[in-house]
Amino acid sequence: MKALISGIAILILLIQFNFFQLDFDSYIRAMETLKFQAEDCSVAGALCTEDDSFGIGQILYDIQQSEDKIRELLIKNMDLNSTMCSNDTSYWMGKVDYTVWYYDDDFECVKTQNGKEVERYLFSYGDVFHDDVTGYEYLIVNPTVIVRLEVDGIHHRTEWIKWNRITRVASYEYFK
Repeated sequence: MKALISGIAILILLIQFNFFQLDFDSYIRAMETLKFQAEDCSVAGALCTEDDSFGIGQILYDIQQSEDKIRELLIKNMDLNSTMCSNDTSYWMGKVDYTVWYYDDDFECVKTQNGKEVERYLFSYGDVFHDDVTGYEYLIVNPTVIVRLEVDGIHHRTEWIKWNRITRVASYEYFK
């Protein structure tokens, strides 16, 4: 009887370990997927430039068009509804928040959060961008779009483990 009870206890521990390992692997995959989403968003944002300035050799971003493209990409690729929350069929859990910094040739950085402008400040090429949330640093030497995505988490089986909010940052530099 002692062997049976010990065997059942070991079996339960092995099953819990297996679930933890599967959830952890899913969490790592989610971080990688979110990284790719952030990179796609930064590229899409950087491709939306003002035509008139581009013709004279300056890169000025069309902020509204960039925000629309980024939002469209996130909704489509991450299976979100129009309020940027996950659908029932979505891999993600909760709301997706995104913050974008636009550094262009007018030397004024525009910071937007979830599609709304929150800050403008002057910069010069050679400044270092620092994200307070992730510690990400990037040297600004050309027009650049930096995107930070934050997700509440993913669906998982181990309810007794609280996974952190997943945050990824990516940047795209427009070389001249």
